[in-house]
Amino acid sequence: MRTATVVISFIVIVIVTFVFVREGASMVLSSRSEIGTLVVTTANGSQSVTINDKQSGTTPVSYTSDKPQELVVSIGNSWNGKVNVSGGGESRISREIYNNSSVSYGYDLGFESVNALFAESSINVSVTPQDATVTIDDTASDVSPYVSNVKPGVSHSIKIVRDGFEEMHINVTVPDRTRAQIVVDLVPLLFESLEQVPVTGGPSVDVLPTTRTQWGGSLISLASVPSSPWQSVVAYQLKSQLPLTGDSAILLLEEVSRTRYNYKGIPFAYIIAQDGTVYEGMGLYNLDYSMFQGRGFAKGDVPVLILSSEISESTQEILSGIVSLVESPPQPRVRNISEVGDLTLTLGERREIPIQFQNVGSVTWEDPSQFVIAVADTNGISEAYDPVKWNSTSQVRRVTKVPVFPGNDVSVLLPIQAPYYPVTFNQAFMLIDTYTGQEVKGSRFGLHLTVEGDNVGTLRILDTPTGYLNVREGPSIGSKLITTVFPGEKFAYRQEDGEWIQLIMRGEDNGWVTKKYVEKL
Repeated sequence: MRTATVVISFIVIVIVTFVFVREGASMVLSSRSEIGTLVVTTANGSQSVTINDKQSGTTPVSYTSDKPQELVVSIGNSWNGKVNVSGGGESRISREIYNNSSVSYGYDLGFESVNALFAESSINVSVTPQDATVTIDDTASDVSPYVSNVKPGVSHSIKIVRDGFEEMHINVTVPDRTRAQIVVDLVPLLFESLEQVPVTGGPSVDVLPTTRTQWGGSLISLASVPSSPWQSVVAYQLKSQLPLTGDSAILLLEEVSRTRYNYKGIPFAYIIAQDGTVYEGMGLYNLDYSMFQGRGFAKGDVPVLILSSEISESTQEILSGIVSLVESPPQPRVRNISEVGDLTLTLGERREIPIQFQNVGSVTWEDPSQFVIAVADTNGISEAYDPVKWNSTSQVRRVTKVPVFPGNDVSVLLPIQAPYYPVTFNQAFMLIDTYTGQEVKGSRFGLHLTVEGDNVGTLRILDTPTGYLNVREGPSIGSKLITTVFPGEKFAYRQEDGEWIQLIMRGEDNGWVTKKYVEKL
């Protein structure tokens, strides 16, 4: 009987204890604050933030949630992610966002409640790259991914280390019975992890670099930076591997150079990509690279950055090609940035059209006689020819405003004169480098012209034995010679007299030519 009483008493105690613990735990769990916060920061400039498809302003952003939930967050135009918020915890997104790529560096910290009896607080850390070492409170450490139970309600210091990357420090306070999830993307030590590569010479390949304008880099004016004659190519290998390739890798390097190092651009003359493609760096010939603090370049150095993980025989051939490339100034390049639409003129009307070029090459224009606007793709003389203001029937005028530094603009007025007959035509123009006689890359542009007025008759000058046709003051061989015209030219004509026909000239006078070498249109 006594034994039965003891057993019954024990069962009652167990039941009461269970109910008490269960109800007590439930009361404790339910008493925890449900309000959580999210703080979004960007280290390299303010960015717009969207949370759960709603605009939330620009960084820094603080967001309060009245319930535990997973938030969908977008930063700028390139970063999207998810983070958990939970009662009593301050979730964080701290990122370096690069607009030119999908790459970002930094960390995301989220909290998730663990509603289980006797649950402990913990910290879970996952890192890119994966083999980073994670240390909590200067004691426990292991390689990522790392999981550790921690004391709730107190601040814990987390240190993440990996060769070739910046050391990261994060302080976290974890609420009771909560899991802190930290996702880390370490910042690579780009220009701190360079290894010099000897330039051995030997066989070479022709190098045609992808220009700054081609890969999307912003132009830099040589007027704003020092110059020094280039003397020797020095090469460096980037030991930290970039997460991108091609143009995207170069754009990332450019933005990192500007935002993290406060450089005007990538501090190298040329970059050899993983696939052997050569890119312009700063895109300025004879730039003095000793201006870049901390890089160790001397005056006259032509630094080359190699992105590939191995220095192969083909890499050395490309380096030798770059040595040949920098021995003489590169060819000029321009971009036409004029805003010229369709033009309508009356018969014989003269007009000067403002044309604007941007020097997108890497050399400064210093000679006012080097570049001339010329007619392109015309059989015969242009119908826009102005005999008073053009230098010749094929060359319009020189670009005399110098110097024009790389990255700077230059304006020139293009004179044209409408013919004395109604016509609609397209006329192409280009810049000619008089040093080489070649068309300047990127300079070609066109005008669409409509000439309105009464059509009194039009003719074309035909081929002649002499290559030109004399124009006389009157309708006879004995009349005074006033000028000459050339095969392919077109004119309005006013009247006829036997074997002679009167041209309406572009100058002040009209003149007569023999009908033998004209064709009425």
